[in-house]
Amino acid sequence: QITGTVFCTVSGNPLPGVSSPGIAGINVGVRCNGGTTDIAQALTNSAGFFSVALNLLDGLLFDPSHCVVYIKLPVAGCALLPPTGSLQAVPVLIGVVQSVVGAVANLACGLLVHVV
Repeated sequence: QITGTVFCTVSGNPLPGVSSPGIAGINVGVRCNGGTTDIAQALTNSAGFFSVALNLLDGLLFDPSHCVVYIKLPVAGCALLPPTGSLQAVPVLIGVVQSVVGAVANLACGLLVHVV
């Protein structure tokens, strides 16, 4: 599971000490294999939060450290973001918990970077 929030700022990341609004209703994807394989997608909620669940097969076939979270630009509802390219971030492992289905890795969206 990969979680994060997309903010309406120049970078899509939160600004320190400033309350930045999240962006609702944007598509967030997870791409692996050097950017050639889309494995999951989710929509942000009203606060800009997203949670992308990867299935067991994806977890076995793809190493999350070789995947990126991506958002295609432009994004409606935020004129501060760049008009072209995409925002991308590497997922960061924050912990592993045991559940009834076995171990579940929890990852957070790292810092978003604009890619042209």
